[in-house]
Amino acid sequence: AVSDREGRYRLEAVAAGQHWLSAARPGATLRAVVRVHLPSVERLDLVLLGTATLRGRVTDARTGNPIEGARVVAGTGNGWDEQRQSASAPTDAAGGYAIETLRPGRIMFVTVEKDGWIQAEPSDHRIRLEEAGGAVVDLEMLPAARIEGVVTGPDGPVVGAEVSAAGSDGVPG
Repeated sequence: AVSDREGRYRLEAVAAGQHWLSAARPGATLRAVVRVHLPSVERLDLVLLGTATLRGRVTDARTGNPIEGARVVAGTGNGWDEQRQSASAPTDAAGGYAIETLRPGRIMFVTVEKDGWIQAEPSDHRIRLEEAGGAVVDLEMLPAARIEGVVTGPDGPVVGAEVSAAGSDGVPG
């Protein structure tokens, strides 16, 4: 169900028994809010936590030019007892992004993806995301390299062969 302009919702034809109710602001990831036993509960008002905004800019690490159409993904968590949450946003023509649906807390990772590009720096961004003011994380990307060829054996082409690459440090990339 989707809430109306006054926040009202209605779930119809739900089987009797234990259920987790989940809710989220538009564009955010659904998160379990409360466990209920139906039909003993007929009305339940939900209160969602405040959100914070993570914003920044994605640029070409070599030229500083903005990268449009990349997808920035960020994840938060406040510890083992909290559910982790992630959300994403695309970059605009200026390379800017704003993820406005994250819970305040500690950012565990920020990554950026776009076909033909790789993230220039590791995604270890451990900062506090506060409800007032949010946080800024700028990211850089590099053009991705490509290699292609044919896998053959003594009898000709090998169908279904798996091919991978690892950097000189042995880390797949």
